[in-house]
Amino acid sequence: MRKYYLISIIFIVFQQFSAGQESSSFLRGIVALQNNKESIAVQEFNLAIKNNEYSEKSTFYRGVASFILKDFNSALIDFEQCIEYGNSLVWLWLAKTHSLNGNAGKAISCLEQYLEENPATDILNITKDTAFKPLHKTVEWESFVSKDLTFVQNAIQESNFYLKRGDFSESHNVIQKTQAQYADNAALYSQIAKIYFAEENLTLAIYEMRKAVNLEPENTDYLKMLAAYYSGFGDYKKSAEYYDLALKQEPENLTLYYNKSLNLLKSNNAEDAKETISNYLIYFKEDTAAIYLLASINLALDDYIAALKSLNLLIRNYKPRAEWYYLRGQTYFMTSTYKYAAEDLSMSLDLNPASAETNLLLGLTLKKLGKTNSACYYFKKAYKLGEMKAFEQIQDHCPD
Repeated sequence: MRKYYLISIIFIVFQQFSAGQESSSFLRGIVALQNNKESIAVQEFNLAIKNNEYSEKSTFYRGVASFILKDFNSALIDFEQCIEYGNSLVWLWLAKTHSLNGNAGKAISCLEQYLEENPATDILNITKDTAFKPLHKTVEWESFVSKDLTFVQNAIQESNFYLKRGDFSESHNVIQKTQAQYADNAALYSQIAKIYFAEENLTLAIYEMRKAVNLEPENTDYLKMLAAYYSGFGDYKKSAEYYDLALKQEPENLTLYYNKSLNLLKSNNAEDAKETISNYLIYFKEDTAAIYLLASINLALDDYIAALKSLNLLIRNYKPRAEWYYLRGQTYFMTSTYKYAAEDLSMSLDLNPASAETNLLLGLTLKKLGKTNSACYYFKKAYKLGEMKAFEQIQDHCPD
């Protein structure tokens, strides 16, 4: 149950910090909350509030920690204080707290407020939330679930129904009819973008999502969606910019922090990417994806020693992955340490023999070692796997 409530927190963890910044009470609280140490989290959030560090968010997450500890009265105090901060998510948590505290009327009232502010919410997920189980036999709950949705909510729910069936045309039609009456509704533009994304039309998905963001520039869900669409489109610079905007709204969101760094790297801004992920690793030292990303960034910066340090840490302390051996092999190759490169690339192929790029690089490495026959074997294998760069090597070095 504890794990469920943590997962149900939409936001996870993190914020941008300048290099060398001291440890943050707010982030220590987030880490404690993530690690099921709610009492410690409450202490850290108390300190953060005292120091005026993300006071609004610290108050909200202190309420979450109290909720998990079943200290519902303390949770209610914090959540009610957060209403004035304009965080619509607090209405959902107030509803959960009132439900478990035995106040069905207030729980339903808060739920209705949450749905009014978040019309794209899937009502089915609300009804499945175990926090509302105490309400299921109440008159208030029966009245709530039997109520008609608002016109916009109903349109989005109906559109999602057709979308799940793969009927994109009808999904579009439902929203377009609704837009005739609600032309400036951001949730409707977001839904159209979602449909275009499902159709793999990223150009129009971005076009529609920008309309939603322009209408509600502080809606982090819209910012995150637009960032993801730009990334899929290959505009990594724009993607990083929108992830950054989202992070300013959600300084505790782990996924956004990682995605920002990754897109900075893909946009050839390795310096900023390194600063972003390095500061994150101050708090999450054992995040293997982040360590691997740091190694990739250091390789892009030609800092081979730092790249090897991260990769050695991964391979020594965790279950090895093919991409880790590949990247270390690539690092050895770039430093002309071909013997070690060949060993790592062979290990990578043991784990993922269908990698065209690994076969090619191993062929290039063996060629450097003077093992032309063996190199040709891997060039031909890479070519069969779709690596066109291998064809030139085959022509030049593999007459058979």
